[in-house]
Amino acid sequence: MACTRWWILGLLAVGACRTVRPEDVPTATTAAASQAAAFPGAPSLLSGFDLGGERGLRHGDRLLYGVTLQDGERVSRRLLRLEVDRDDPELDTHLLLVQQKEPQRRLASRPTRPMGLLLLLTDADGKELQRSRIDTFDAHLESSFTAGVLAQQRNDPLPVAVATLQLLEICNLLGSDAILKRLLGEVASVPLDIRLLWRRRLVLEPGFEQATPCAATAAAGGGPQPVFDLPFDLYLNDSLLVRCTAAIVAPQGPTAAAAGIVRLSAQQAEQPGPRLELELLAAARGPRSDFAAHEAAAFLGYDDEGTALAFSPDGRFVAMPGARGTVELRDLRREDPSPAIELLGSIERTAALHFLDATTLLVARGKAIEVFSCDGAMPGGTLQPAVVHAIDGEPGTPVDIEPAGDRSVFVGFHGAGVERWTLAAGSAAPQRESVRSATWQTGQNSAGIKWSFAITPPGGWLLGGRGPDRCLVRNTATGSDAEVETLWTRTASGTWQAAPHPLVNEPQARRQRWDGDSELLPWDEVAHGLMLSQRRDQTAHGTVAGFIAVTHGTVRNLGQAHAPTSRYIHGFSPDGRFYACVGPGHRVLARVPGP
Repeated sequence: MACTRWWILGLLAVGACRTVRPEDVPTATTAAASQAAAFPGAPSLLSGFDLGGERGLRHGDRLLYGVTLQDGERVSRRLLRLEVDRDDPELDTHLLLVQQKEPQRRLASRPTRPMGLLLLLTDADGKELQRSRIDTFDAHLESSFTAGVLAQQRNDPLPVAVATLQLLEICNLLGSDAILKRLLGEVASVPLDIRLLWRRRLVLEPGFEQATPCAATAAAGGGPQPVFDLPFDLYLNDSLLVRCTAAIVAPQGPTAAAAGIVRLSAQQAEQPGPRLELELLAAARGPRSDFAAHEAAAFLGYDDEGTALAFSPDGRFVAMPGARGTVELRDLRREDPSPAIELLGSIERTAALHFLDATTLLVARGKAIEVFSCDGAMPGGTLQPAVVHAIDGEPGTPVDIEPAGDRSVFVGFHGAGVERWTLAAGSAAPQRESVRSATWQTGQNSAGIKWSFAITPPGGWLLGGRGPDRCLVRNTATGSDAEVETLWTRTASGTWQAAPHPLVNEPQARRQRWDGDSELLPWDEVAHGLMLSQRRDQTAHGTVAGFIAVTHGTVRNLGQAHAPTSRYIHGFSPDGRFYACVGPGHRVLARVPGP
């Protein structure tokens, strides 16, 4: 397994002095009146559109573009096929950091997997002209330009910075790949030979503010429907070289191999005669997902998406965070559980997940707990919450959910405040009881200004007991770095009383589900912040310690852990057939052999 690498990238702040002007960019439409007549060789390379399956890329995903160059009356056409080359059973990952230059700050990190792109350029009849290979990382392509446009509208810097990062990588590919240089050279006045690019820098600047809803229709045969027309300027050092516009979709499956670009028009800035157009003609999924090929898969994202994990009590579903605004629900009864049902809701990070019963999932996001009815959900589809229980005022933002008996849960908040919620059927508001008030840190700065804030407690700080009348809270003692545990018990009069509780002497480890005494349970479906977890029959174990692994007789590596163990949740489904691990931006699912 390759060692972990840190890819640190500085990003230019959006809204610099150079601005893309919509009136200067070409419209992203194809010059070909008939694809069949214009590109007769296309069916021999790829035909149709298959965009199903999991959201991310898989080995063997393919895209086919028609390329049209028009210069006055002269028109020439070619075909460009891209194929994903990534077949890694150990789910090797590296860590990518996203940083902003001005003002300088770290925005996020993301585990990312190495991948190759195999490029084939042919003439319009399908006769081969040139081949090349690009080595890159999936984060540069799977992230969404559409998310960047929407983020610009709500002034959210991270998706904008991520989309800008994609452009930096695309520039690297334009300046290094023989086929891409050849195509760009058709419209650029400066030959893009690598010798002429010495001490020169290609920069793509997007016009996120100028993006407009795309009026063009989807390609015939089931192609993806474009969402936005996004203008770009390509600079060579400080000189405007090429103006472009792209019709973009949110990357799904093979379209992520080209960052969701389904149409592209480009023309030279100073002499806008030559015009290059690309249009997506076909897309196909690789024959097998990572899970189908290796019975293990990694689903990657950014570390601001949340860290949470829940199995349904019957072992059918597993829920994990997805991109902001989604939770990914997978059906473990399917032969290939890779395709997810997307649970839509708040764009805030997913703080906690908990199944109230076999089909009712609670999701803590933002200042609300969303309730989803998962029965009948189909992979590839989306679900809206059946009801949203908003939390107005104190205690604030929920960060944990623990079981408290039939239709009851303990809800933990910033500052380690705790409430017991009893949820009624339907949309009725839950009955809420305050167990423990939040603890606020207060002080005064050198200017005499008073401040106060509630600290987010670490993973595993809240533990539900047997039944709705007691819970355990583990937190740092006031004025000390020492940790203490407090047992909260509900009295006959309905008040909650606190009593000290002995700590488990396991350094830097959080306790698993609590059994009402001071010992660790011999098994647990979900372990918060623990290095080890084990299946109920104790024949399989999960490990998070610089790497992620599941042991069942032999050790199987499932990639690198890029954050401290305390930030991971992992464990086995109730029936023991699956192991899952969730960390910052990193979700892993593996099938485990039976006893």
